[in-house]
Amino acid sequence: MRDLLKSNGIIAIIAIIALTLIFTACDPDDDPNGTDDPVTTVYVAGDYRSDNTTVACYWVDGTRIDLDTFNESYSFSNTRIFVQDSNVYVMGRYNFHPFNQNFYYWVNGTRTNMQLTVPAEAVPRYGVNFFVHNNNVYAFGSYSYYDDSSDNYYWIACYWVNGVKTNLAVPAGTEFSQTINMFVQGNNVYVVGYYRDDSKDIYCYWVNGINRTYITFPANTKWHNVRDIFVQGSNVYVIGSYTDSNDKSIACYWVNGVRTDLTISSVDRILVQDNNIYVRGQYRDNNNVIVYCYLVNGTRIDLEIPAGGTWAQISNFFIQDGNVYLAGTYYYEQPDSSVCYWVNGIRTDMEVPAGVSQSEGGFNIFVQGSNVYVAGSYTDSNDKSIACYWVNGVRTDLTVPIGHNSSAGDIFVVTK
Repeated sequence: MRDLLKSNGIIAIIAIIALTLIFTACDPDDDPNGTDDPVTTVYVAGDYRSDNTTVACYWVDGTRIDLDTFNESYSFSNTRIFVQDSNVYVMGRYNFHPFNQNFYYWVNGTRTNMQLTVPAEAVPRYGVNFFVHNNNVYAFGSYSYYDDSSDNYYWIACYWVNGVKTNLAVPAGTEFSQTINMFVQGNNVYVVGYYRDDSKDIYCYWVNGINRTYITFPANTKWHNVRDIFVQGSNVYVIGSYTDSNDKSIACYWVNGVRTDLTISSVDRILVQDNNIYVRGQYRDNNNVIVYCYLVNGTRIDLEIPAGGTWAQISNFFIQDGNVYLAGTYYYEQPDSSVCYWVNGIRTDMEVPAGVSQSEGGFNIFVQGSNVYVAGSYTDSNDKSIACYWVNGVRTDLTVPIGHNSSAGDIFVVTK
């Protein structure tokens, strides 16, 4: 009998343990299949400055990671930050001469000196910009060099992929060419820009640096330019503006070379989503006041700034689910300014400490779900610049060593 009870007791204990394991395994808080709440990580690129030095850095959820130190007598700026497959890319430029720049990018804190494989006698020039696509680093701009035999400076438009340079094909003898913007779709690289033929700028876009397509303007145009390119499927969109024979500035866009004039005077950005064409730009009203706006399929929506605001700097443009997000800074009498963003034309001002009348930023806007993220800075009561970011207008200051000025230039958000 004792042995039977003992056996039954062992069976009962085993059953209890088994049930405990089953219920523990079924605890929803420990489900490895994704029922845990998603985690959002905020990445911000910037720098801080003091004692004749500038330190490049970025923050991850407010924790600062220092990159490199630069001589403050020259200017340095962190321009972009991207995160792909847990890799953190930070791009920056170092202006050591009014005409010369060094370009850098860091991957997880390791720097690549982007001399961009230009010829040994050449230097990268103005207009270089960066972005990351499928973990490849793209840059576009130009480089220049002096040719002794012709006693001329040559400016060569090009782009780079992971530091490998591709010159943009131009007619033989061309002395000056420049890129304006770039778009990557699949394995194809689209670059919009121009080259100079005598004193005339010839606008076009290139596909993979070789196939050149010209952008045509009306006859008798006095002045013209292009500003951006976007590709969706087989359609290539380009925006620009021109001045007609009456000196009226007219903004326009092209789809596969077919031009459509707009009701505003200048444009600088185009996005396409679900076959809807979104264009950012500006015009002057009947009182000759600049009005900032965007258009959806030609319909204009003005961006309101408060009474007394004199002008604005609209820095970014983002479309999600048909909603239009823009970020920037509007200005009163200098130096008073305020960072803000607009959603479908409705403005939200960024919160700053009481008594602060100067904040700048909105260089980038990032939208994740229902949350809107903006990076920037404000000037405190001690005249120090404080790097920060805002989520739905609520501010988080970013830490740097005491007494240093700091700024934040870009923001990227990952939710897993």
